[in-house]
Amino acid sequence: MTTSDYVLVGDHNLYSGSEANSQWMQIAEIVNHPSYDSNTLDNDIALIRLKTEIQFPSDNKIAPVCLPTAGEMYDSVDATITGWGAQQEGGYWYSC
Repeated sequence: MTTSDYVLVGDHNLYSGSEANSQWMQIAEIVNHPSYDSNTLDNDIALIRLKTEIQFPSDNKIAPVCLPTAGEMYDSVDATITGWGAQQEGGYWYSC
């Protein structure tokens, strides 16, 4: 098993993996967007299915994201988008 077979959850420093509430989770499957284009990076998103469920601590230091109810409409509602990655090719990695 290699580190590419795992996901680190609940850690702000991805290089150390040392935070008390961080957990290494084994990957069962990576599902790429069906229209992903590796040349243009269009639809560069994937789902990662884990082999086991994440055990969320009672102190909520690791918690699942809240998702909207299916069918709800959010037209004209302000939203916040977050993520991580490089802002330009070869650039520094950021989370926002």
